[in-house]
Amino acid sequence: MLYIYEKASGVRLWPDSEGRYAFSTGFTYLYSLTKYGFAGRSGAIQLEAGDNGSMTLRFGTMQQTDKAERFEPEQSYPVADNTVISLQLKAADANPDIDPNIPSGWADFRGTAYDANGNMTGTANTNNGVTRAKIPFAAESGTLYWASKVGDGYSEGAVGNPILVGGNLIAYAGTRILKIDKDTGAVLREGTMAGTSSFAINNSTYAEGMILVGLSNGRIQAFSADTLESLWLYTDPLGGQPNCPITVSGGYAYTGFWNSEIKNASFVCISLTDEDPGEAKEADLGIAGGIGEGLLIKKGQIIRKIPEAEFIPTLRYELEHWNEQ
Repeated sequence: MLYIYEKASGVRLWPDSEGRYAFSTGFTYLYSLTKYGFAGRSGAIQLEAGDNGSMTLRFGTMQQTDKAERFEPEQSYPVADNTVISLQLKAADANPDIDPNIPSGWADFRGTAYDANGNMTGTANTNNGVTRAKIPFAAESGTLYWASKVGDGYSEGAVGNPILVGGNLIAYAGTRILKIDKDTGAVLREGTMAGTSSFAINNSTYAEGMILVGLSNGRIQAFSADTLESLWLYTDPLGGQPNCPITVSGGYAYTGFWNSEIKNASFVCISLTDEDPGEAKEADLGIAGGIGEGLLIKKGQIIRKIPEAEFIPTLRYELEHWNEQ
């Protein structure tokens, strides 16, 4: 999947019906290229005109200086009409902590299921989780098997709706993600999330050995469904509440964030591939905002203080250059 947008305006560049992209001189374009099972790549693109009318498309990175950003070219391609340029990705290393064949009886808000071979079954993303199972309409017609308090209130400490993975319930509350025995309510294992989920509106989602949880401030965190160890953390530059359920299709997770009725927020498509198995939070990036300024935080460490006007440009720059650090 190739995503290209013009840097200053943020306007996406779309291919024509034959898959061709049209670039203009005087602009800087940013791109990201991903494919399921491969380590993605990102960078910047500029089209330059030569003295003799020739055109050169340059791929590189944006380098931060004390006063501004500058484009640093790395590869150059002479171009004309219908020039074909090939970009290559490397296969991602396998993560032994991920078991893609863990079965799931209820993997997401739509009631999708997976068998022991990783095949999608159940409702398979086709409805809103409607089942034929009968439910009681009064306490007298139901039986309470167990009750286990794992969260608190309706805000940051609230408990997310559980899903069923590997014969156990997966739920979250506060900053904890929990594996719970469905027959006894006992907490079998727990992991630590990078933050809370705003009001725990949505359940987590299971796919291909991973548990995906939407967190506040525009984040999606992936965990091993077996160990509940963190695998990766996505942080969106625009932030927002994780009010959309996470849906998985073709090796990608789809979801969106909410930033009030008047502010922009992102709808994102994220590759499920764990591109760096040795790093549990390879995109752990954020800004803790105050009045007129904030702190840039990377991998849990405070890096520097930045003015409010530079919040979004700084986040965008750090995300674009994460693999260079």
